[in-house]
Amino acid sequence: MHWLSRRSSKFNVNQGVKQLGLGLLLLCVFSICYLKPVQAEVWYVKSNGLDSNTGSSWSAAFQTIQKAVDAAVELDEIWVMQGQYTPLSTINIDKGVAIYGGFPDTLSAPVWTDRDGGTYVTAVDGNNPNGFVRCFHVRSDSLVTIDGFNVIQGYAFGDTLPGNAGGGILNEYSSIMVTDCTFSANRARYGSGICNYSDTSLGHYASATITDCLFLENTEVPPYGYGGGIYNEQSDSVTISDCSFVENNTYRGAGIANSLSDCTIRRSTFSNNNMAYLNYPEGGGIWNRSSSPTIEECSFSNNYQAIVNVYDPSASPVIRRCDFSNNSGSGAAILNGGGSQTQIIECRFTGNSAPSGSRRWGDL
Repeated sequence: MHWLSRRSSKFNVNQGVKQLGLGLLLLCVFSICYLKPVQAEVWYVKSNGLDSNTGSSWSAAFQTIQKAVDAAVELDEIWVMQGQYTPLSTINIDKGVAIYGGFPDTLSAPVWTDRDGGTYVTAVDGNNPNGFVRCFHVRSDSLVTIDGFNVIQGYAFGDTLPGNAGGGILNEYSSIMVTDCTFSANRARYGSGICNYSDTSLGHYASATITDCLFLENTEVPPYGYGGGIYNEQSDSVTISDCSFVENNTYRGAGIANSLSDCTIRRSTFSNNNMAYLNYPEGGGIWNRSSSPTIEECSFSNNYQAIVNVYDPSASPVIRRCDFSNNSGSGAAILNGGGSQTQIIECRFTGNSAPSGSRRWGDL
């Protein structure tokens, strides 16, 4: 082939590539300029709304959160105005929506920048005129966000998991993000505030990110309970950050109970948990069964047994840069049973008091 023919062929190929690139660039510009992205719909809820409304604005708001969840599709948002919401039955969330409380009722049409969950209290109360119900039940294939709520007096009853779990929120093998919420006076056998429940035999797993939440005075359903604040069942993908656990009372794990769950707990405080429980409880702060959580930069004060690790010599919890002060009970700060291989790194212990002879259980 003549050199000019080869050069011409190369030139044609290069020109084709350039034209193709230019075409793709123009297509992208056209898409950006003329094709609108799919935007999440916002649904509105206020305590004096009507479920017969459209829910498309504050003036046409629904009355119940459940009605908004039913109307929503994946990725939609639900804005809930300040007030108290008392569902007659559990709020069931079966799709990936984001539910935000904290919009002031002093404004007729508050916008996002008006929102403040701490100031404009938005409460979901499980104590309705017909009795007590669980507040939220999440069973969704997509991420669910619950942000800016007081979740109070939720009650989970039943004979077995997960029916008797999650008085405030039952996360049944779903993914949840819970932020800026308070869980108070909730009751359940497992996870009075929140239960993250996985069923590994079915290949179903729960995950959760829980941030800036307060767990206050949650209790068990007699005769015993696990996880007054949070219970994690076979759920490794749980991260708890910047939370407070105060005056919770349950048989095991008044703050957090982990069963076969290697979760992460960071920058959280545990105080005065299980101090009112009279029947020899375990783990006022955190109770771990066959679990290897990572616990970092947390403080434990005035708890009846701050941390208890039991049942599994292969478990290896990591406790790093934590502060333990004025805890009591067997072990007081940390009790290791069943051969758990706990790593304790750069922690401080002050004023903890364990009964005489309790070190035979591996107390520190």
